[in-house]
Amino acid sequence: MNHNEMPEAESTALMPAADIEALFAARDNAQRIYADMGAQLREVAAQLDRFGVTLPDVEVEFPGSQYLRLDDECNADAINREIDRFVWVRLFALTNIDTIMDHKTRNDLFEQLGKSQAYRRRYSFGSKQKEDEAAMPELTRENVDAVFKGVFDNRLEYFERCVESVYKSLSWDHKTNEPGRIGRTLITTQAFDVWARCHQSDTVRLGYHEHIHDLERALCILNGDVPPTHTSPGLRTLGQLPYGKWVEVPNPNGGEPLMRLKCYRKGTCHIQIHSEKLRDDMNRIMAHRYPGSIAPPKGASRRPTTEAQRPNSTALAKTDQQARQAYYTPEELATETACKAFGPDLEGWGLTVLEPSAGGGALARAAIRTRCRSVTMIENDPSAVELLGYLVERVNQHDDDRVRLDPRDFFDVTPASYPDLFDVVVMNPPFSNAQEVEHVLHAWEFVKPGGKLVAIMSASAENRTTGRYSAFRDFCATHGGRFTDNPASSFKDAGTNVNTVTYVVERPA
Repeated sequence: MNHNEMPEAESTALMPAADIEALFAARDNAQRIYADMGAQLREVAAQLDRFGVTLPDVEVEFPGSQYLRLDDECNADAINREIDRFVWVRLFALTNIDTIMDHKTRNDLFEQLGKSQAYRRRYSFGSKQKEDEAAMPELTRENVDAVFKGVFDNRLEYFERCVESVYKSLSWDHKTNEPGRIGRTLITTQAFDVWARCHQSDTVRLGYHEHIHDLERALCILNGDVPPTHTSPGLRTLGQLPYGKWVEVPNPNGGEPLMRLKCYRKGTCHIQIHSEKLRDDMNRIMAHRYPGSIAPPKGASRRPTTEAQRPNSTALAKTDQQARQAYYTPEELATETACKAFGPDLEGWGLTVLEPSAGGGALARAAIRTRCRSVTMIENDPSAVELLGYLVERVNQHDDDRVRLDPRDFFDVTPASYPDLFDVVVMNPPFSNAQEVEHVLHAWEFVKPGGKLVAIMSASAENRTTGRYSAFRDFCATHGGRFTDNPASSFKDAGTNVNTVTYVVERPA
């Protein structure tokens, strides 16, 4: 399905014009009543004041607002704005237009709508520009149509953010969660409140699951169905879920289930997407949003787009990948490299690790799984930096500052940039024009006495002695080290068939 052609039901989900006119009439009537009450209170207060009698203040309170005195004529406009604020909130809920958005945009919207004008003025810090940016548009029929049309016109961007939010929610420490890819089984963290599990017997209700709602919406659209609304079956009708058992999620449109869930007591939720085609569609979207950092699925056709001039995402990713030599380490090879760095038991307790030119961060992820003390990644490509930022966020929400990201070119970084050298440097540098030699020689400066450098290199590094490799031959003669051949075509899935070796060298203590 071309996901730019949203199902028609989404564009006709707004309230009938008669209902909106009735809502506006009720709003006008409420504002008139409040104004009349304020005028009557002021009149009574003026009459009694002639005899020295003072009435107590009469105040109204709107949630998220300060108390507003009804008898203060200066508050009339503020009261009207508060009424309009709640009408805006109700309009979004009644029309289901907010279900077009990804959960972050939707949460930001309702957080903003939940703040009173007094709150926005107080926290604009005297900036008229900030106050104007935070202010709601005037509640008119024209503005309602314009706002909702803007939301609908941006549905493609919201849809792509839904796919991206699924990736951002993945747990970092499970091998099934590939860097930048959505596989058959996804493992997310914080799907429910683990502290409450002692009160939940053998079942649990999903709690922090906005990203799963985003996944449900994305799958429905890619499947050619109508996206779920506030009243649709599906995730919202699951109720209590048993621990450790797969539960099929009802299709909001009544067809075959698109995914199933399994919850575990430690707070993780395993999600399986049944259709390989839908998984590939989601990965094409990720490849388009991060060209060169994420390879599209093999054999994937051009991703549909609303812009006829938009380049083919597959070709764009391939061209950028070749230009930057961005052939990221496959997961299986990353694990084998980690075994050479940390031993077959993958025990990294207390070690500090550096991955220069980290790319997709596969080697850093393998290092994190060894429970090492800290991992530092150096990477300056903007697309890769944003993806690595998600990894840093996911890990550090459990272990503060355990993973760090340095968004600079590796050759602009010196050991003096850090408080100490590293126990392990693990790397997969670019190979073209023998530039891997300069990368390895520079990385050696970051290894502390008694530490180790483990580098994936082209087979030429082991065999050639001319050109740039002559400097590497001198390095090997001085420091020793050993080469291990990697399986042929290890990088085939990454987009190249170059033969590689792993070089391991230790600095004497």
